[in-house]
Amino acid sequence: MSSDAYQRKYFFEKIAPYYDNLIDLLTFGLYPKFLKKAINILAPQKGEKVLDLCSGTGRADSWIAQAFGEKGDVIGMDVSKNMIEVARKRYGALKNVIFIQKDVTETWGYQNYFDGIFTSFSLHEISESGRPRVMEQSYLALK
Repeated sequence: MSSDAYQRKYFFEKIAPYYDNLIDLLTFGLYPKFLKKAINILAPQKGEKVLDLCSGTGRADSWIAQAFGEKGDVIGMDVSKNMIEVARKRYGALKNVIFIQKDVTETWGYQNYFDGIFTSFSLHEISESGRPRVMEQSYLALK
């Protein structure tokens, strides 16, 4: 892991418990509206499998799961252990949501699995050299 990647991961580890409040403050409360609009564009359907790439605290995952009820699965993937812990604490009771701690620039192990991939304000946090790998893994993971 490069020094820059380590510093970014360290930053997100530290702010995990405060992330949603901080991002809401910085966007004047518009971020949840943006997320919900983006989820509407994704239009998850019952029975689908959706990956939330760099899922953070899992807020979007809970709304994706609501969109298709109990007939579908959401996998939230994030490099930050603390973000995943916050997500599990808040939304771990949802039966169709799973949170995985994983560096998204590494091989995911999913092929032809997901109906959709959701990502929000995250690709810019991935090193420029890692972005092609994320795009490749995304392509392979989609049905």
